[in-house]
Order: sequence, then structure tokens, then C-alpha cells
Amino acid sequence: MSEEETGMSPWVHPKATEWFQAVFKRSAIVENIENTVLRHANDLTIDRMRAVIAMLILIGRPGIWPEEQLGALRQVVQALIRRRNDLGGAQTAQTIESHQRRHLLLATLDEELELLRRQTGVSRRTAPAKRPPTWSKFWQ
Repeated sequence: MSEEETGMSPWVHPKATEWFQAVFKRSAIVENIENTVLRHANDLTIDRMRAVIAMLILIGRPGIWPEEQLGALRQVVQALIRRRNDLGGAQTAQTIESHQRRHLLLATLDEELELLRRQTGVSRRTAPAKRPPTWSKFWQ
């Protein structure tokens, strides 16, 4: 391995790109994510949405997500945005504590969703999004 290759991010390494493409093909992960988000959106709770968004931030990077399926990725992100808007309007009787917890969860979800929007080009903002404070260094 050349000196140049050892200093590369694992997200853009040319040999890793081949491996990622093989994993995507064998696992049908794009189809599974589409199925979860596009067909079963009403089943997505805040916690499940955060899990999907975290996965998409990790694998929805340039060089990892298959280029021929970038349109599908953007559709999924837009569906997540719609679902987030639906979650914001849900009003049920809550205790003060549960209301505060929900508010904090939605704020965290918004930060994570904005990071995904910018990474995938769905957002028109060009400045990089701040990493959500709830995430560890691994995500950086």
C-alpha cells in the first residue's frame, strides 16, 4: 500500500469503494432502507428515524453509496423530512417530563436530519453541518 493510500479516509479509499459496492449489491441494503422509509413511514418512531438517519449518514457518503442510486437516496431523505414534519404535529396528552424529553429528541433528530440533508445535497446550504453533540468522535 502506498503512503498516499495509508493516509486516506476509509470513506474515499479506492479499494474500499469496491468493497462497499459489493456489500451494497449482496445485502440489498438500498432496497431495505427504501422499503422501511417509503413503504412503512408511519411505523417510524423518533428512535427508529434516528437509527435510519445515522445509518444513512454513515453509508450515504460519496464513494460509498452507489452513484446509480443517488436518486433513491434523495427520495429517502425527502421522505424522512416529511415524516419528521408529521411527528412534530403529533399532540397527545403528556406529562411535563415526557413533553420535555420529546422536545429534546425532536431537536436532536433535526440536527441529525440536517447533517444528512447537507451530506446528500438535499439541503441548499453549502456550509458543513455541525456534528450533533450527542455523537461520539467515531462519526467525525
